[in-house]
Amino acid sequence: MAASTHRRSPFVYALVGAAALAALRMQAAHAAGAPAIVFTGTGDAVTEQFTVQDAWEVSWQTEGQRFQLTLMGTDSGIPSIVADQIEPRGGSRNYIRGGGYHFDVRANGAWRIEVRQSYAH
Repeated sequence: MAASTHRRSPFVYALVGAAALAALRMQAAHAAGAPAIVFTGTGDAVTEQFTVQDAWEVSWQTEGQRFQLTLMGTDSGIPSIVADQIEPRGGSRNYIRGGGYHFDVRANGAWRIEVRQSYAH
């Protein structure tokens, strides 16, 4: 039986190389503290659930005169008031415990919330 040679096309190598490069860019962006999850809106809202690992940060920016941001955990029923402000501004807060969460937003203007890991896992 003759040995066969199987050659892969340059297209396959380019595709695999592009996927590996994209994965490295995602890891680099995550390690650099790039936003992992972004929520935006105007007025009152409840965000979708998100999951984070231990050591994470939430930051926000609002344009309205009233903004209250409450963190609700899926594992515990105790809400945590992240922000309660009466003027347009932003801020940030760090959390230690990861898990599944969502935000309850009470606002009278536009807002933006970013959730990111504090360091790469």
